[in-house]
Amino acid sequence: VGAGALARSRDASSFVAVLGGVRSFSGLTHTRQLEPRNSVSGGIALRPAQFAALMPWQKRAFSTVPVKQKLDEEEREKLKIQRLIAAKQKRDIEKLTIRAQTRPADCRGTPSSVALRKTGWVPGRLQDSNGTNELLHVESKSVRRWCIEARALSTVFQLHVDDRPPIPVLIRELQAHYVHYDEPMHVTMLAYEKGKDYLVEIPVNLVNQDKSPGLRIGGALNLNMRTIQVKIKGGTPIPVRIEVDLAGLEVGDRIFLRDVKLPDGIEMADLAHYKTISLLRIAKTRASMGLL
Repeated sequence: VGAGALARSRDASSFVAVLGGVRSFSGLTHTRQLEPRNSVSGGIALRPAQFAALMPWQKRAFSTVPVKQKLDEEEREKLKIQRLIAAKQKRDIEKLTIRAQTRPADCRGTPSSVALRKTGWVPGRLQDSNGTNELLHVESKSVRRWCIEARALSTVFQLHVDDRPPIPVLIRELQAHYVHYDEPMHVTMLAYEKGKDYLVEIPVNLVNQDKSPGLRIGGALNLNMRTIQVKIKGGTPIPVRIEVDLAGLEVGDRIFLRDVKLPDGIEMADLAHYKTISLLRIAKTRASMGLL
């Protein structure tokens, strides 16, 4: 009988199983019997490849995986999940990490900046609350993904300069290439200190658009501002976004900045045009007038 062949007897205790060259017969001369092992059903424990060779009616007589092996698989699954969580946490930390080096005194001016960008670094500047400036070389790939992120100017990053301890900073200005918009050209950062007030730009998030009658009949949404400059009072966490509810808006309705509800500890920036400008408007269209 070849390896992996099975007898056709429907009695699970007497059929022939040739597994890995070891024969097991009932009533015939054989090399040795397969010894039962500790398993879920108390039957003979087979390896997955061996179990796959059995007939469906024969598989019911065997336990595919011993208890110990089942426990090992559960442990491996738990370890796999833990590794995935740890990898995600590491990626999140890397996203909020900016690496930089102190810029030498002789590395200034346009020619030096052009040569610097070709090496994977961009010129940068760090300013503290006292107005002291420090010139830096910022790693380009640390800030590249933030060139197209609306919340880049409202996120607290960890700045690693040489071998110094990390410094929490806010990006004040992130200049990008005028053609390749995801290629940073210059970075200006401000040291972040808890307990002090800061002006930041937070992106707007529109919710309940499906509950706006004006949009449902074909009105056009005109969004005048994608970010709002607000004042964060000392100790208040910086929100990821500011939500604006569109429920109930009809064609022609507007939402002014002064009507936007802000979380506690956050107030609108003291800008003259913020008192009169509208954030968005539901505009009239041919579809909304029933002309299509």
